[in-house]
Amino acid sequence: MMKKNKLTPLEQKFLGQQLTREKIYLYVCVLGIFVAVAIIGYMSIWGHFDSTHFVLAIMILLNARSNLKQYKNVQLLKKLSSSLV
Repeated sequence: MMKKNKLTPLEQKFLGQQLTREKIYLYVCVLGIFVAVAIIGYMSIWGHFDSTHFVLAIMILLNARSNLKQYKNVQLLKKLSSSLV
């Protein structure tokens, strides 16, 4: 038999913050993809593309990927929190 654990006030606060930030994670993800594509496109068109700009674009894309994971985690937390209530 599984014992139900109650959330502490600090955990409830964290959960509430995460649930309110769901759309922010998605917007930042899309913005990051747009910025990375813009950097790659601009540097490719003007021929100033070097390794530094490439690494910068990759880092921005990795950040966007991380924000997408956060967005998916918040969706999962929403499902879990609604099933607990």
